[in-house]
Amino acid sequence: MKRREFLGSVGFGSAAMNRLLRLTTVSVLLSAVTSLADASTISVPVTGSLSGFGDTGEQYRAQTFTGVGGLADEITFFVGPTFDASGVGFHLLITEVDTSAGIHPTNVLFESAPLLLPLFPIQFDPTPFTVALGGLPLSAGNTYAWMLDAFVARDGIFSEANTGIGSYAGGVMISQPLGPFPGGTRDEHFQSPWLVRPDLDLAFSLTVQDTTVPEPSTMTLLVIGLGSFISSRRCAARRRRRRR
Repeated sequence: MKRREFLGSVGFGSAAMNRLLRLTTVSVLLSAVTSLADASTISVPVTGSLSGFGDTGEQYRAQTFTGVGGLADEITFFVGPTFDASGVGFHLLITEVDTSAGIHPTNVLFESAPLLLPLFPIQFDPTPFTVALGGLPLSAGNTYAWMLDAFVARDGIFSEANTGIGSYAGGVMISQPLGPFPGGTRDEHFQSPWLVRPDLDLAFSLTVQDTTVPEPSTMTLLVIGLGSFISSRRCAARRRRRRR
């Protein structure tokens, strides 16, 4: 009788230890996975607004930024208000930038679907727009620009809007004032001299997922966690076979 009680206490202790082991394993794995999914965010809050973006003013308005390295998930920027009945249409572009002679955009890496800032409901502050970038690769230290392109959406109805501005040390605002009757193509506009505004920055928020190789400590956590999980599953399987 004493021997059965002793064996029963051992079985109970093993079950408790296995539950503790599983909980520890889950904790270790969650810690390791979280460390692999770090995200970086460039955040430039709105501190004011700047008029003149659209058909009759700056048909391209852009902000350069320094890549943090990784896959860009989404960007939020701010446009408005507008008081034009037709609203203001535009596309969002992400481009590479040439700084060898002034600053001007080059290759388009991403272009959004058409976007529209409507008149109604009337807003008196810049409206946030969030665009998913689908994991756009960005290299650390490279210069890029996000751009509002009203030229591509021109419809013959002159309209303008403000854009949200902020303060950002990693880039400058650039623009292309083409006037109300622009000619040429986007590629030609990109190659033309651009107006550089070192005193201004556009407000925005850019989220980038880190894709760097995990540190050895992170890999060690993953190995330990997986090993513990496999070991606990094997022990449970052996116990079930003995009971049969």
